Amino acid sequence: MSQEIASTAAGQVRGTLNGQLALPFAEEKLGLGTYGKNGCGIIAVYNALQLLGRPQPLGEIGTDFVRHHRLLFGGLGGTAPRRIAAFFRERRIPCAGSFSCRRLSETSTEGSVIVFTVMNGRHPFRGFHTMAAQKGPEGFNIYNVGPYDSGSRRCSSLRDAFPGGVFIRGFRVG
Repeated sequence: MSQEIASTAAGQVRGTLNGQLALPFAEEKLGLGTYGKNGCGIIAVYNALQLLGRPQPLGEIGTDFVRHHRLLFGGLGGTAPRRIAAFFRERRIPCAGSFSCRRLSETSTEGSVIVFTVMNGRHPFRGFHTMAAQKGPEGFNIYNVGPYDSGSRRCSSLRDAFPGGVFIRGFRVG
């Protein structure tokens, strides 16, 4: 998928996003936070919609999450995983959740699109991160793994995307 990076979140319509701190709109407000610091959940939803062939402008997704109180602590805490599921279900996009990373990986077939949230370490004060993934023939392409990544990462399993972290919840969408 080609990278078409816009200068504003509102202008971002096509292409997957990676490296949220390196994006031109990283300092743009998202509730009480910014896309660079707290926007991983919004970026994961945007990337999932791109992978499903149902693109929606990033700014519209962000506005929806702000208006419908889908952000934790007004955006300072990112996005609640259950609110991500609600977003997809409201758009009649099938969404099956799991609290098991292994089960989610094993039950995904080639082409499956996943949005998943992890704790960055063993302690919640290390923060959380939400990513999108798509299952390929030899593993997963994971989007927006690192804060400065310029592309997706290929991993043999979802677990490989967050060494030392803790899986919280994931959703197979589409």
